[in-house]
Amino acid sequence: MNISGSAQANAYMGMQKGFDSLANNAKQIADPNNSDLTKPLIGQMMDKTQVEVNAKSFKNADDRIGTLLDLFA
Repeated sequence: MNISGSAQANAYMGMQKGFDSLANNAKQIADPNNSDLTKPLIGQMMDKTQVEVNAKSFKNADDRIGTLLDLFA
């Protein structure tokens, strides 16, 4: 399925960016030399929200496509 340039593609890219940022923040939290955990902990909460919102967008776009297919089938 080709989803480039669609709402699903944008949502997928948003989820991927969120996961990448989550991994980066997790590395900063696990770093024993990092004494300030405030930024990566707050970043993780923001990343979680980003992934959740984009997952909902992906699902909504998928539902719309399903509805269109039902209407035209």
